Amino acid sequence: MSRQLSSVSTKNTDVMLSQTYSSYDEDADNGVLCRVCDCWLPGQREFDRHCDELHPVAADPDSTTVPQTFEQTTLPSGSIMLSTATPSEVNLNPSGSYSVATANRKRVSSDPLESGSYFSTKNGRHLCQTCGKYYSSEWNLERHRRESCPLQMKRLKNIADEKIRLAKLEPVDLLQFQTTISTRWVDDCALIVGESRIGVPRAMLSRASTYFSSLFQYYENHNDVPLPVPVDPVAFHQAMEAFKGLLQLDGKNIDCILFMADKFKIKPLYDRCERFIAEKLPSSSVMHAIRLAEQYRMCEIKQALFDSISIDVFRSLAADEDYRQMGAELKAELLEKWGTFL
Repeated sequence: MSRQLSSVSTKNTDVMLSQTYSSYDEDADNGVLCRVCDCWLPGQREFDRHCDELHPVAADPDSTTVPQTFEQTTLPSGSIMLSTATPSEVNLNPSGSYSVATANRKRVSSDPLESGSYFSTKNGRHLCQTCGKYYSSEWNLERHRRESCPLQMKRLKNIADEKIRLAKLEPVDLLQFQTTISTRWVDDCALIVGESRIGVPRAMLSRASTYFSSLFQYYENHNDVPLPVPVDPVAFHQAMEAFKGLLQLDGKNIDCILFMADKFKIKPLYDRCERFIAEKLPSSSVMHAIRLAEQYRMCEIKQALFDSISIDVFRSLAADEDYRQMGAELKAELLEKWGTFL
């Protein structure tokens, strides 16, 4: 008789245990999961009360949940951390110990952090995947990500730093900048021009001129390099002084310096002469500037100078020395321009 009662009691216990977990599972489907302490609450009201009593309020005013620290939380006395289980799990091992971690892994399969979703269908809230906070609307979520998400800001800063480190460095040609008088040049080479010996900076002159680059390469181990082209030593010395920034351009030396810059393809010096003709020389003699612009094929500068000529300039053409040195074709163009004033 006692054996029969024992078997009946065991059977009733199994049925009650299965029914208990089954009914709990149905209630849990309608509950809310607290992601700080991994416990289920039967409803939203109980969840809010649970968060107010057991967890601190989130620092972010837009956030609807507490910070996702996932650290061990101290529960007050009498609190019980519940977990859910399926009836199949209980029936498989009704008398054995039940694993809370296993049940949680089974139940929390729609975790937004794992699925990549920004929206929680269970709570109707939007999740920041970077720091794990929930927000009541997509607008609050975007505002948080843009202004206050610490992990997002750190990630953007790291990306910006990485771009700065990987930025390509463009080479800078120092010869493109106008040399000032205070610049100190090192004359480590001498050019023999006729009977004169003129000191020049080998490296800088090689960069500025393809002609001198080939010449110095041919005389690589020589400190004194003869200049194969016969030129006026005084004019060449003035050109080198202007190239080093030790001599300012003016109306008296512009002809010889521009001639040397064009002949030996010294581009930085040629560009300086070109700017001088376009900007400064017309104030003293516009005909001088027009003659040089025509001689050295500066078409745009020549046209701009033509447009700036006044009637008073044409009235003094007969006494202008630069006008007399012009070719017949250029004089014809000037006379045609003069005809527009008549």
